[in-house]
Amino acid sequence: DLPGASPGQLTCDYRPVISLARGRVAAGLLRPRLRRGRSALRGYAVLGPSADAVDIGQLDLYCLHQAITDLDLAVAQERAVFITLAVHFETLAPTARRMIYAGRLASVADRTGARLAPEIVGCPPDVATSFLEAMLAPIRPHCRMVLMRIALDQRRVDAISATGMRRV
Repeated sequence: DLPGASPGQLTCDYRPVISLARGRVAAGLLRPRLRRGRSALRGYAVLGPSADAVDIGQLDLYCLHQAITDLDLAVAQERAVFITLAVHFETLAPTARRMIYAGRLASVADRTGARLAPEIVGCPPDVATSFLEAMLAPIRPHCRMVLMRIALDQRRVDAISATGMRRV
């Protein structure tokens, strides 16, 4: 169970990602959503201020499960769908949690890999290239690509670029 979430309140929605070259929706960014009365919290805010790394990892696995479920449904309906979803640095940094996430990706890669792109969020700007490579190695083979979300003012991307990642 996720902190702050009552059963049935936590869902996911999609923010469209528009291709400027093609002028149409190219992907959907899956976001967790928690209804609170008439308002809603989205993203990691659904966890509340006391969330820890374990809670973040549980939310990331919940979102991955939802993305896989939605991709399976889209494939069954013969719809072309591409999904990006956040995965927090705190989920991928510890080897044990990284391998759980990578294992789940690997178990469905034959059905979803070409239609799924995890987007790493919360990565410190000074992370070592070797550490990023270790994080990406078990994930990269099981999805279309791995993206990284960085702050607009972050100018140093050499560690990210050195891993072979080309989209931030």
